[in-house]
Amino acid sequence: LLSLLSRSYPFFRAPDDMTALAELCALLGSGQVKEVARKFGRTLLVSVETDPVDLEQVCRDLSCRERRDEELSKAELEKSHHVTPEGISLVSALLALDYNNRITAEEALNHPYFKNSKIHHV
Repeated sequence: LLSLLSRSYPFFRAPDDMTALAELCALLGSGQVKEVARKFGRTLLVSVETDPVDLEQVCRDLSCRERRDEELSKAELEKSHHVTPEGISLVSALLALDYNNRITAEEALNHPYFKNSKIHHV
């Protein structure tokens, strides 16, 4: 879903677990990742503390990047993506680091994102 919203495949390009962890820290913020690690009895050391990014803005920016060279107004460029609040809500629920807080498959399939008629016309 993150790849669909951002039009970036694969979204995560980590060749190994350490790189994947660094990508999660960059996206979700190192504080959140360290907190979950501590909850499970682990310690995470990072060289640079990072704040979480605005997932919706990242998806919008990435999904529109190849269209920036076209002669489109800012309003037309904004309409050219498929990022919705429901989609961001679902992605955020799926990316919960603590599996105890992560949405289940059944909950995901019943999420309002899949009831949004806009996504069915993509």
